[in-house]
Amino acid sequence: MKARIFLAVWFLFSGALHAQSAKTLSGTVSDSSGLPVAWASVLLQGGSQAMEKRVPTDAAGAFNIPAVAAGRYKVVVSSPGFETKEVAVTVGSEPVAALHVTLTVGAVMAQTTSSIKRPTISPPIPREGRMI
Repeated sequence: MKARIFLAVWFLFSGALHAQSAKTLSGTVSDSSGLPVAWASVLLQGGSQAMEKRVPTDAAGAFNIPAVAAGRYKVVVSSPGFETKEVAVTVGSEPVAALHVTLTVGAVMAQTTSSIKRPTISPPIPREGRMI
């Protein structure tokens, strides 16, 4: 009986201790001129549980990833028109400093192909008429 009570109390407190050790990883994403990059994709990979969490930046380029356990992570930031950037982050017992990521404009590759196809016009075929 005492063992069951002990286990119940242990599970209750272990969840609370885990919740206290989880941190929120936050930061901003901007371009090389300092302007925020809205709706960029921020992917958090790694940790002891090999987790993956993906969040978008808001209109001001800010993001928050809640409930990040202690460990080493890779943050991958991408947005159309920019080069993808990877940043290594270690989450420990200390508060996590805000992460500021600067994206550089990617190579612009545009190819336009246009062609004009003239319609084929066949001259009318004369038909031989018969008189009766």
